[in-house]
Amino acid sequence: MLAAGDKAPGWEKAFALKDRTLRCVDEGTSGGLHSAGSGIYFGLEEAVRRVRAAGVDGITSHENCGATLAWCGQNGMDAGEAEKVAQEWARKLAQAAGVAYRGYLSYGEMLRKDEFHYAVAVYYDGTGRFNPAAAPDLPAGFTVSRRYFDPHDLELCLGIALGEYGFGERFTQSEPLYAVVIGDEREPQFSADRLAAELEPRLKKFNGRVAIARFPLPVFDRS
Repeated sequence: MLAAGDKAPGWEKAFALKDRTLRCVDEGTSGGLHSAGSGIYFGLEEAVRRVRAAGVDGITSHENCGATLAWCGQNGMDAGEAEKVAQEWARKLAQAAGVAYRGYLSYGEMLRKDEFHYAVAVYYDGTGRFNPAAAPDLPAGFTVSRRYFDPHDLELCLGIALGEYGFGERFTQSEPLYAVVIGDEREPQFSADRLAAELEPRLKKFNGRVAIARFPLPVFDRS
């Protein structure tokens, strides 16, 4: 696992984002930008606003989306409808935002090949350019594109990782799930300190089973 302050070999590759397609936070959906259920929790009007502000150029959905399943439960919908809802939402958002619908990712097209979530980290990204899958030595993790989306996405990730479809009770105070803060030190509202302060009250209820690690923007990048 990643300890606070560590930098895995090749970590700078994780900032070479090659596309701006909106994906779910799921650790199986690599590249692009990330929001839970491809933004379904915002509702259409707010999701369109955020998609445009982020420069998103396409939307995807994916197989067995836990975030959409949770959304269905919160909105009184049958769990069996989640697959359909995920695809319909992504198409609707793409059309409303005037961007491409880039399809439904099956397990065969994802890094995660079944319903088990193997993430040991949640990357809380203030840069809007972070892709952990591009640096293979980084621990597997969910990605929350915090720069453009919402802290609520983190809570969904934690719920999945700490639940029955993740490592669950295997995360302890001595072997925690890491919330990895990726700060952009050029932007005070997205600095590592600011993001860590945002996370701290949200993590107290986990009694040390979720710990904060830091991963600031590389100092050589001034683009």
